[in-house]
Amino acid sequence: MWNEEVETAGGDITRWLATNELPSLPVAVFNLDNVLLDDQFKRIDPIIIAMEHVISQGVEVMMITDRIKTDASVKLMFTQLVRNEIPICRWIYFRRVNGRNPAVYKRRARKSIFQQGKCIIMTVGC
Repeated sequence: MWNEEVETAGGDITRWLATNELPSLPVAVFNLDNVLLDDQFKRIDPIIIAMEHVISQGVEVMMITDRIKTDASVKLMFTQLVRNEIPICRWIYFRRVNGRNPAVYKRRARKSIFQQGKCIIMTVGC
């Protein structure tokens, strides 16, 4: 069942952090839709709890979304994050209007994070 898989993933993240030494400038990357928010734009608690634990361990969190960046989509996303009490991170990657394949876009976003000198220790849904 899907909920059991989410519970397992959230627990796995927490256990991994407890048993591994973090590199300098660690980053965890979370996908927004269907990872942090379900298809009804409600928070997925086990993943949010794991995300909050990641933050509490000093890991910077970045988000990636397949949403196309427009003023309206940015405003809607921030409204959804605040309404669902999801921590707002400093970096959120949106797909450009001219777009490209979502997998290519997400791979390039992760490359951009690496080029900033950060070490991605986990990606969740991206």
